Amino acid sequence: MIIEILLCCQYYQFSPQKLSEFKSDSTCQSAIMRAQRNLAVLIKRNYLVMKASCRQRQNRFAGFI
Repeated sequence: MIIEILLCCQYYQFSPQKLSEFKSDSTCQSAIMRAQRNLAVLIKRNYLVMKASCRQRQNRFAGFI
């Protein structure tokens, strides 16, 4: 997926005349959209895992106080 995006970016190299072409290239756009969705899911999952482990740690310490 990331390789897909890199290939798209390398192909267009963000030169001004190719930027409109890049924006209309559905393959590149869908690769970027997929990457954004996957990243959002990963961040949310990691956040929930961290939150849960913090809560467990707090509960453990609460027993000592």
